[in-house]
Order: sequence, then C-alpha cells, then structure tokens
Amino acid sequence: MLNLEWLRSFKAIYEEGNISRAAPKLYSSQPGLSMQLRALEQHLGYKLFIRAGRQMKPTEEAKQLHAYVLPALERLEQVEELFQQSALQKRERIRIGLCSEIFSLVLAPQLSTLSFDVHARFADNSTLFKELEQGLLDLLITAQPLDHSLKKRFEAAHFSQEQLYLVGSKNLDLSPFQQAIKAQDYKRLTQQLREFPWYAVINEMEHSRRFWSDNFEESLPFQPNFMLPSLATIIQCLKTQEGLAIIPDILIQKELENKELQLIWSGKTPSVNPLYFIRDKHSRKEKELELLKAIFKQKMPPQIKKELQA
Repeated sequence: MLNLEWLRSFKAIYEEGNISRAAPKLYSSQPGLSMQLRALEQHLGYKLFIRAGRQMKPTEEAKQLHAYVLPALERLEQVEELFQQSALQKRERIRIGLCSEIFSLVLAPQLSTLSFDVHARFADNSTLFKELEQGLLDLLITAQPLDHSLKKRFEAAHFSQEQLYLVGSKNLDLSPFQQAIKAQDYKRLTQQLREFPWYAVINEMEHSRRFWSDNFEESLPFQPNFMLPSLATIIQCLKTQEGLAIIPDILIQKELENKELQLIWSGKTPSVNPLYFIRDKHSRKEKELELLKAIFKQKMPPQIKKELQA
C-alpha cells in the first residue's frame, strides 16, 4: 500500500525540482526526504527522477504519477485545514465565496473592523456551489438561485439585486445607438453594436448572453473579441480603449460619475439578477454570518437611478 508521506515527499520534490528546497516545505531533513523517495521508487519499481546537477528532472512515470495524485493530495490538504484547530486560535474563521469585484467594493474596506478571520474565495458559480456542498464555504454570495435539491440543507436569502447594462468607452459617439433605440430599430442596433470590439469574462459569458437574449430575442450571434479574467479588468480596459461590454450597474457607479465610461443602454427589457446569501441552515457561526450579511446590506452600491440613453 502506498504511504501518504511518500506521496507528499514526491509532490514536494516534483514541484520544487530540488530536495534541498523541498525539505523545508515538509519540515523534514534532506536525508529523510531522500529516504521517502527511495522507498516510493522501490515500491513502484521504477525511477521517478533523474539527477541533473542539483536539479531533479521528473521521468515520464513521475509526470503521470503527479497528475494522478495531485487532486487527491490537494483535497487532503483542504480537509486538514478545515479540521485543524490550534489550541491558541481564538478567532473564528469565515470562509466566503463571491465575485472579486463585490468583495473589493463592499467587504475589503471593512476587514479591519471584524473580530473574526475571513478567507475569501473567488471562482465561477459552479465551483463555488461545489465547495459549499463540500463544507468548504460558510457563506456564498451569488446571483444564481439555490437549486431545489439543496434546499433541505441550505437556505438562500435575497438581499439586493443588480441590473445589466450595455456600457462603452468614454470616447464613443453614442448618436447612432441613440437614433436606433429611439426608432426601436433593433436590427440596425445589433449591426451597429457588432462594429465595435466586445469584452467578456472568460468562462462566465452569462451576462452578455442574458442581456442579448432579453433584448434581441436571439442567442448572442458572435464571440467577444477579448476574453478577460474578471469584470474589473474589463472596466479598466474600457477606460483607455474603445469597446463595449455588458456589466452589472452596481460595479460601475464611480466610473459613470467620473465620466470614465458611458452607459449606452439599459435595454428594452430590464435584465435584473437578484443577489442571494446562501448558507448552511445548521451553521454554528450564526453571529459572524449575521454581521457579514448586515455589512453587505448596508454597504452594497445602489442601483443606477438615472437613464442615460436616448
């Protein structure tokens, strides 16, 4: 049977490429780590590394082994972190999943006022829901409703909403868009919109698809030109470069007020996403979760009230 310490030693050596660098990561000595590696190689029956000076070059077998064992070892490390409680640890820890933009706007300025630790996790909704089910998150803030299959264990509380808007860089001439919107000539509007570069979040195209479907009654007919890692990066690009994007109103208040971006259209049909707090019904961290919920309710940016379109 494979020994867990053999595999942890192998992982450290593989990732560091050197036993002397790997040893401190495991609080081990170099001879101890070399012994663990030899035991694993003897058990498997083949060499895992080839020495090249001070470097340890992985063999093809090592590359395959690393690919197989890495997910399991990372999962074990998560379990260890989840259940490890230090006798000196007195602060509670809240693990929260949400988008990075809302974290920056709402929670980041309040961190120093909290009496507990916060571990924030930024990922797509699919990943965050899986981690919630696995017990790796205490609170999830999302625009995605709670699936019926999860309602027995989790509860969702609506606390705010966001509306999707078509926005563009500050130097765009809006008159052609305004004329088409005023005439309700949406076929012409779609043609005009497609003449400009489009930005969207990689692996998270839901905003663009939703807005287009609600307003043009068709699937998004093109691939955005620039796929970026977050809405924040898209906002930054639009400040200095020509282009269009679909962005929730609560994320662009400052940019619109400072005239760094233009609000082009709210759509003929409002594309509104409710925002939810989702948490385990039986969480023992009630006090901390209620405080976080109060902060978000109080500090969430308001929705855009004025209409800037024709």
